[in-house]
Amino acid sequence: MENEVLEAGRINLDIFKEAINRDHLVTVDFSYVAPKIQAWWLKKADKINLHLAKIELSNLVMKALRPHHFELFHQLGIPPSQIAAVCITGLFAEDDPKLALVVHEAFSELFHLKDITYPYE
Repeated sequence: MENEVLEAGRINLDIFKEAINRDHLVTVDFSYVAPKIQAWWLKKADKINLHLAKIELSNLVMKALRPHHFELFHQLGIPPSQIAAVCITGLFAEDDPKLALVVHEAFSELFHLKDITYPYE
């Protein structure tokens, strides 16, 4: 397919558009993990640094996630899965920026996701 997309150094837009149209977004409800994250966070929120929190949360997630959810992340962006993105819902209910950062960092590291570095990190 790669050779078909490039024709004499130019991108064949029709083939490129076809490939993009086959990619899809998968939405996953992780609300079954939320109570475990919430209980962990209530015990740790004020007593742990970001690095340790990320490691602990990664371990918790590895134990709590269902195997088919791990598989989704391993297929992300890898042909022939055509999974372009995974949208996670229900992971936590608290509106806590520090918890959100820890969850973001843990998932990025755990699943080798590209992470955007923000100035406050």
